[in-house]
Amino acid sequence: MGREIHAHVIRFIYDSEIDVVNALISMYVKCGDVCSARVLFDGMSKRDRISWNAMISATCQE
Repeated sequence: MGREIHAHVIRFIYDSEIDVVNALISMYVKCGDVCSARVLFDGMSKRDRISWNAMISATCQE
């Protein structure tokens, strides 16, 4: 289900909505898929503290 939502976001609203991308990053981190979270993070043109906190959390969980 999460990957379907991710595919929809990429097609329609990808980088224009930082909150949506942050939610996807958090989803991947919670599911243990740090690699996918990192790909999203690296592809962001703008990152905020939520983006950074999600990736820091992911790194701590590894």
